[in-house]
Amino acid sequence: MVPVFFVVGAAILMKGTAVVWVGSIATSPLCEEKRRNLLNHTESVLAKLGEINHSPSPRKLDSLKADIALLRPSVRSGWVQPTEFAAASRIATYITWLHTKSSLSGITALTRNTVREIYTSSVEKVFAP
Repeated sequence: MVPVFFVVGAAILMKGTAVVWVGSIATSPLCEEKRRNLLNHTESVLAKLGEINHSPSPRKLDSLKADIALLRPSVRSGWVQPTEFAAASRIATYITWLHTKSSLSGITALTRNTVREIYTSSVEKVFAP
């Protein structure tokens, strides 16, 4: 039951963080490079997901690509239109969720492997000749 609360808590935190982060970089004319990096990173992540056969649904993929296409022309000036901000929020939320999920998966694998190694090491010590 605890992992469920952890995942839900992580999801809520992720959503709040994404909104604040998008709000800060989306509208500032000084954050052109961050906006460009977000779009480039999103395209890179989508390509990587395709390579490892974990692509989002066709509908989600089309939606993300449409959001990227909407945002590209105004990277320089900032995403100050409501439609642009909504698209940037969807992208940031999706990417942040992917990072959260993959981090939790990686931490779980590291913990599992560490415990396995400690257990194996202690068993070998106990039963060593």
